[in-house]
Amino acid sequence: MLKIILIAAMVLLMSCAEDSPQSPMTSIEKNGLVLELSTAKSKISSGEIPDLILKMRNASDTNIVIPLFLDGSIEMERYPHTYFLINGKPQNLPQSVKENNGNLVPLSPNNFITLRQNEVYMPDMHELNCSLKEILKEKGTYNLSFVFCMESENPEDWGFDKGNEKEIELTRQLFSKVPKQTFVSNGVKIEVI
Repeated sequence: MLKIILIAAMVLLMSCAEDSPQSPMTSIEKNGLVLELSTAKSKISSGEIPDLILKMRNASDTNIVIPLFLDGSIEMERYPHTYFLINGKPQNLPQSVKENNGNLVPLSPNNFITLRQNEVYMPDMHELNCSLKEILKEKGTYNLSFVFCMESENPEDWGFDKGNEKEIELTRQLFSKVPKQTFVSNGVKIEVI
């Protein structure tokens, strides 16, 4: 009898853990957005810009609305935040990247895309890849993952601004469909030689 109770308790605990919002697999499965990071070169020279490629795939059976990478995203001045984890820690942006940003362009309907079932979007990674040039200077092996953070429910954190009422309303409708979560890609190893 005690064995049956213990087994039932274990099954219950395991099912609760699978439904936990802190489990990255659960959040990916619930919203269907899968980030796949890859590289054309796994070995680079010190100071070389890595060639990382990101595929954002809708693995759900419904459409998903996501924002494009915006000015100020890499600097975390507005959502979505876009950055790399390097050996498990958020990248520290070089001062040169932080200084390049000027005024932020207001959020508009053009800043969103809708991914249909199994559709893949490949964002331009040039600015993000360049941000790694100064970080990946020392010889060694680096494990990189990409983070796409859309957690904020506050429109001002995304760069909403005054403007055409019709455009603002459409922007708010699209914004309301964005999954307010953080998604993390698989890891990719880069060796600096």
